[in-house]
Amino acid sequence: MYQKTFSYYSTLFYRSFAAYAGERLRQMGLNFGHLFFVVYIGKKPGCSPSDMMRSQNLDWGHCQRSIDRLVADGFIMREKAGRSYRLNLTEKGQKLITGSDGGNHQGLQLYRA
Repeated sequence: MYQKTFSYYSTLFYRSFAAYAGERLRQMGLNFGHLFFVVYIGKKPGCSPSDMMRSQNLDWGHCQRSIDRLVADGFIMREKAGRSYRLNLTEKGQKLITGSDGGNHQGLQLYRA
């Protein structure tokens, strides 16, 4: 039997939270990896894919594949701005972040915009 230390309980809490959050994200059609993209774009609307790639130390291919998936799923929109693109949240992405979906509060409520 494990000794009931602070580390033990913090590990139990982390596992329980990760399972809960992972399930909620799956219900919304996301995963932890894509959540970071949505949060970044929510905090920095109008950013370019290269801005996001540099700030999060991401691989270009991974960044583009994730953006393509989030655009296809309707969480973000990609708008042409000269030779580059600007990224913004769609209404669906905004509702996910703020949790404001008509008072139902089914979003993640990560921050209030």
